[in-house]
Amino acid sequence: MEVKGADRPGKEVTMTMTKFKQKVKQARDGIAAVVPATTSIPVNGKTYSVQEVLKTLGDLYAVLDAVDQLRQQLQPALSAQRAALPQGHVFYVELGQALKGLLGKANPLLTELGYAPAKQQPPRTAEQKAAAAAKRKLTREARGTMGKKQKLSIVGGPVTVQLVGPDGKPIGGVIPPAGGATGK
Repeated sequence: MEVKGADRPGKEVTMTMTKFKQKVKQARDGIAAVVPATTSIPVNGKTYSVQEVLKTLGDLYAVLDAVDQLRQQLQPALSAQRAALPQGHVFYVELGQALKGLLGKANPLLTELGYAPAKQQPPRTAEQKAAAAAKRKLTREARGTMGKKQKLSIVGGPVTVQLVGPDGKPIGGVIPPAGGATGK
């Protein structure tokens, strides 16, 4: 966490909370040791006695120190949470899938168990169905895709075989293939 404030007039300074806490302690200890107790200190248009300044800095330091102590107590719990979270999340997701399989993916009871049921697709209108059919047809034409029966209607021309000798010259005449193959 960072503290932003005016360290010097006209200059913005950013520091960590720990550094700020150290500076508050240093100021408190320094004022107690160096500044005479009868001195008045003007701060932001108001005059404070040394005791008021020491109390204000002491209170601020106590708050900052309390947060640090709580943070130190919290660290083991945060570490345990970070370690358990990946496996716990996987278990939670897989449990949700198992419950959806057990109860049905659109069962409203899933809401009570903390899982969202699958959303039902609204029925498509006649216009949407017609638009989808037209789009499918255009896509099949553009890509040249065909079904099994459409492919059967494609027939190649007659296939002829010509034998060539080792010297590259044709041997004999054209021999039609056996069985009347059509080149499919």
